[in-house]
Amino acid sequence: MAHDLTSDIRSLGDAGQAEVVTFLSDPKAYRPRPPAVEKIVTHAAMIFLAGSEAYKIKQAVAYSYLDFSTLEKRRQAC
Repeated sequence: MAHDLTSDIRSLGDAGQAEVVTFLSDPKAYRPRPPAVEKIVTHAAMIFLAGSEAYKIKQAVAYSYLDFSTLEKRRQAC
């Protein structure tokens, strides 16, 4: 039987990450300024591709096997 990841995620909303995501999504945040920023979303992270640079943040999520629900838990995982 396949495991349904959506059944064990705890809904956390943006958990205070909306401001960071908005900032990292804006080409004006980077020097030199890229023409665009591509955002890639995985089950536990967001990657921002800005020109030749890549920035990754851990999403504020909690699964039965992974808990990034707080800033401190995300820091510990780095």
